[in-house]
Amino acid sequence: MPANRRGGLSASLAGAFLAGVTISLIMGLPRSRAFGLLAILLAGMATVYLGAALSTDRREQMLLEGMVAGVFVTFATLSVWGSPLFLVVGYLAHGLWDLAHHRSRIPTRIVAW
Repeated sequence: MPANRRGGLSASLAGAFLAGVTISLIMGLPRSRAFGLLAILLAGMATVYLGAALSTDRREQMLLEGMVAGVFVTFATLSVWGSPLFLVVGYLAHGLWDLAHHRSRIPTRIVAW
């Protein structure tokens, strides 16, 4: 198996393992704490893209990723203060944003995993 496929497989296995740990942790928490943790995770995911943009010298990418990170943090905050439906919208939007990066529609370079 080529090295890049092995790396992709190990990254996928690590991701699946960490997802299982996260889901197990969330399932063991009281509902309000679980929603709080999910909100923190949503806000934290946006910082990965922002960090990648900040590692470049391209201001347009920094601004774009900063604005989108602000949107995700807003969804996370509104989910805690208001309705958990903001988590649903936030996670769906994150998936679409992630897909746009992987399809090279967004120019910010991120790690392939």
